[in-house]
Formats: sequence, C-alpha cells, structure tokens
Amino acid sequence: MSMTFFRTIRSLKADRPKRRPMAVLLALLLSVWGGWFLAGRVTVYEVTTTARLESRSQSHPVAVKLAGQVVETRLALGQVVREGDVLVELDSEADRLALAERQAARRAVQSKLTAVAGELAAEETALQAEAAAREAAVREAQAELVTAEVKAKFSAERLVADKELRRRGANTDFDLKKSLEEVELCQTQIVTLGRGIERLSRERQVQESACQTRIAKLKGTAIELTGQMEVEDAAIARLQHTIDRCIVRSPVSGRIGDLAEIRPGSVVKAADKLASIIPDAEPRAIAFFPVAAVGRLKPGQPVRLRLDGFPWTQYGMLSGTVANVGTEPIEGRVQVELSLPRDMVTSIPIGHGLPGAAEVAVEQISPAELVLRAAGQWLQPKREPVSSVAVAAK
Repeated sequence: MSMTFFRTIRSLKADRPKRRPMAVLLALLLSVWGGWFLAGRVTVYEVTTTARLESRSQSHPVAVKLAGQVVETRLALGQVVREGDVLVELDSEADRLALAERQAARRAVQSKLTAVAGELAAEETALQAEAAAREAAVREAQAELVTAEVKAKFSAERLVADKELRRRGANTDFDLKKSLEEVELCQTQIVTLGRGIERLSRERQVQESACQTRIAKLKGTAIELTGQMEVEDAAIARLQHTIDRCIVRSPVSGRIGDLAEIRPGSVVKAADKLASIIPDAEPRAIAFFPVAAVGRLKPGQPVRLRLDGFPWTQYGMLSGTVANVGTEPIEGRVQVELSLPRDMVTSIPIGHGLPGAAEVAVEQISPAELVLRAAGQWLQPKREPVSSVAVAAK
C-alpha cells in the first residue's frame, strides 16, 4: 500500500513541469487574441440579395408598326443582329400591286408630259422662225417702199420738166401724158407697198397671238400633267412607306434577349412586341439596398458580386466599385449602380439580366468596436431589421 502511494506521489511530481508550458501557451494565445481584438481590423460589408447584371444601354423593344400576317421571321433567341437587319416581314402583296399600278400610271403621265414638252419646244421654235421671216418680209417691203418713193420723186420732177417743155412746145401731149401716168403709177405703188407693210404687221400679230395661245395651252397641259405626276409620286411614296412598315428591322446592334412566339402565318396587331434587343455595351450591375444603408454607401467603394446559378467556389466572384448611389427610395430600397471593369477576366458568361447578390465593403473597424456596436444595437429598443451586414476579417 505504501509503495503504491509513493509511486503516485512521484508521478504527480513528474507531471507538474509539463503543465507550465501549456499555461504559457494559453497566456500567449490570449495575448495575441486580445491584441487582435483591440487593434485588428475587420471589413464590414453591406449585403443585398437583390442585384443583377445589365447592359449600360437599355434594351430596345422590337414591335410591329401595323397589323398584318407574318410571312417570314428571322428571329432567334440569343441571335446577334446589326442595326437595320430585317427581322420580320408582314404580308404586303396588296400594297405592292397598288404600287405597281401607281408606277405604271406615273410612267404614262411622264410620257404625256414629255410629248407636251416637245410640242411646246416646237411651237416656241416656230414662233421665233415665223417672227424672223415676217421681220425680213417687212424689211423687204420697206426697202421697196423707199425705192418707190425715190422713183415717185423722180417721176414728179420729170412731170414738171415735161410741162415746161410742153409749154415751150418742145414735146408733145403724149410725152406729157406719159409722164403723168408714170407719176400716178408711182403713187399707187407707194400706197400699195404701205398697205402691204401694214398687212404684214397685222398678220404677224395675229399669227404670234395664235402661236402664243397654243403655247399657253401647252403650258397649261404641262402644268396639269406635272400636278398629276406629283399626285402619283405622293401615292407611290405613301405605298412605299406602308410596304417599308411591313418590314421590321433591328433598331440597334446587339443580341436578342427575349422573343415572342410567332411563326409564318401568325397574325399580329399594331404595336405588338416581338422581341427585345440588348445592345452591345459595357456591362454594369444594379443592386437595391435598404434605405438605412444609404449613408454608408459611397462611390468608389469596392464591391463583390456573386451570381445565382454560378457557384462562387467554382466560378469565383465579379469585382467592381460603386459608381452611383440613388437617393430616392422606392418601396424602402435605393438603387445603387455598380461599375465593372472592361478588361474583367472571368469564366462566367456575362449576360444581361443575370441575378445575384452584392457585397459592398463600407468600412474597416476593430473587433472590439464591432462588439461594442453590436451590444449597443442589442440594448436599443428592437426595430424591424432594415439592413443586413456581413463582417469579414482582414
């Protein structure tokens, strides 16, 4: 019995030195933890599960402008399109036939207008030619009149000389009578030429008036035909516009985000939405935080984005910064715009509308301050939770 007790005492003495290092290690751990508790820094995050990726440019709806029957569709979900690409065609056969009819009518009017223009040019040319011919005839008649007047003057002088010679008996009565007849003939010729000149002037006026009347009539016909052409052009433009509205084109370049179920033969109504196009633009994220987080969120703060459907342990998280913070709450939440880098490398297929959760690093504090803040909030009267906060040690 004594031997057993002796061995127990000796064993206890042997164990006493081993407990001292453990106590020292525990004290060291408590010191390190205390130092970290008082001087360490942890990152405080504002967290929201309401976030999503968006294109910086808003999506553009693709809608029909008038009712009709679909004859061809080139829409496919996820299809990349360019601005102006034909997406859907509606039945426009009736308008195309009416357009062909109007174009034929316009060509007929154009032919008539061309003929009238030719007649008008011919009449104007004839008027100028006739005016030149009558002007030459009048000048010729005036020249003959001058010649007749000179001849009449000479005849009159000769008659005076013959009368003097007859009085002296140097010639006969026949010579005197001949000189008198010659004077009368010259006077008659002068009167005839004068009347001829007047007749030429009157005929010129009458013919010019008749030609001007024909020209005016042709001009009136040309104006009428021009008006008909303008009417046909307006009708053609209206029909062409209607046909163009039957062709639905892409308003922007981008990717088709959603699609209505349409196929050839479907009947659509005016303003029916057929698809939405997401433009190619710099990606961004939109998150909605509780109103209580407004004072803690500021532009430039780092943010982490976890996307639903892409586990962050496999795909990682998207990093960015806070770009803008809204100040007008909607249903108790404010909108925050998150900026993502252009050269972001990730295995996640970035697409418009992907939902997820956002974590914004709002501040760094010590664990002691965090405990005191939590204790203060616990001691305050309880309120409805307005914000979710995550803490991560730095």
